[in-house]
Amino acid sequence: VLELGATMLPGLQGDVAVPVKTTGGTGYWFAADGSDSITESTQVYAQRTLTPKFLGYLTDVSYKALLQSTPALESLTRQDFIDGTAVTLDWAAVQGTGASNQPTGVTSTSNINTVEYANAGSPTWANVVGMQTAIEADNADQGVLRYLSHPTLAGTMRSTDRGSDTGAYLWEGGMMNGLDAHTSANVPTGTCILADWSQLLIGMWGGIEIATDPGGSNFATGLVSFRSIATIDLAVRHPEAFCTLTEAAP
Repeated sequence: VLELGATMLPGLQGDVAVPVKTTGGTGYWFAADGSDSITESTQVYAQRTLTPKFLGYLTDVSYKALLQSTPALESLTRQDFIDGTAVTLDWAAVQGTGASNQPTGVTSTSNINTVEYANAGSPTWANVVGMQTAIEADNADQGVLRYLSHPTLAGTMRSTDRGSDTGAYLWEGGMMNGLDAHTSANVPTGTCILADWSQLLIGMWGGIEIATDPGGSNFATGLVSFRSIATIDLAVRHPEAFCTLTEAAP
């Protein structure tokens, strides 16, 4: 999601409230000759609150393994934590449930646009175009829109004709409907998302803290514990800038 343009908010402290305009003002024509005045309208704002959520990794490495290896083993363990944090963050950004200490990801966010393709069927050209249409109808296409699909569904769309033997497919050359299209196994199976990804906020409190503990309960066994903690939260600032394509229920 970072490659797609999600907005990073680093160096946060405490809970952070991000203002969101839910209802804009209304413009009115008037004579401007002193005979009338502009009609007042009210703008309505809400907030998306980022609250620290904690993502941790913990593993034990034996004293023997550390002794017999080059220093690369410790570096490899640390890099694995960093890579794992990135993958888990990506998963949470797309489909975090908001429960069990998880952030709330895109597919669990209320009021995003949705399009469905036929149960036990495949997406159609009308479905793909309909995703962009839904976002445009909400005037939420202010940024760059990009598709993100589960790889299996992407494979289906790469082999699905736009019509009947037209020779043109839904997904061609990394594009759909003239927009960039990407894949990630962190997207739910059978799902594709179109979004202005800059409206996905990723807040971080500090960096990824990695620490070792050669003692504690593992002291007698010679195990060395490696732990990482990243403090992160996610918020969709404008749900209208997102649309999911999913299979209809039976």
